Amino acid sequence: MINKYNIIYDIIELKMPKAIAKEKLPLLVQALSGKIDVFAPFKKKNGEAVFELVSAEKKNENLFFSYDITPLPPKFLFLPPRETLFEIKNNKAKIPTNIKPFLLFCSYGDLVGIVELDETMLKEPADFFYWRRRQKATIIAISKTKIKSVVAGGDLVLEKINSDYYRAIALTAKGRKISR
Repeated sequence: MINKYNIIYDIIELKMPKAIAKEKLPLLVQALSGKIDVFAPFKKKNGEAVFELVSAEKKNENLFFSYDITPLPPKFLFLPPRETLFEIKNNKAKIPTNIKPFLLFCSYGDLVGIVELDETMLKEPADFFYWRRRQKATIIAISKTKIKSVVAGGDLVLEKINSDYYRAIALTAKGRKISR
């Protein structure tokens, strides 16, 4: 059984940080999806990547981390098209508190886009509903190339170091917990 938050089982130690084999990314996705809702890009028949909830029924071979752009960016997870803003019970308005934590696998470019969205949505007066979802999110960004400078905003960045391995760059405590 794979420990849900410990990917060291198939990670090699480099002189600097940890790395994960490209072929082991689907195992990482499946391991993490056992404890938390995980959204990842899946390749569709038309070749496009679409973010979907990972489930036991989904085939890992359809995971698609080398996409350039998606028809619908992952911002729908932070700004859903429909959302309950409040509920009225006993003549009192109550804000729903059932926002579930989730994990997002996305490209490094998508992470940059989310960070730019943060700058807009978290300016005063910050969007409360966006902020709540953003706090519940764990973001793992996968880069297809070496990164000159890592943008803060995600939790873990997997930087391509060669055709077979990604270097794990933990940016937060959540990222460090996953990459242990």
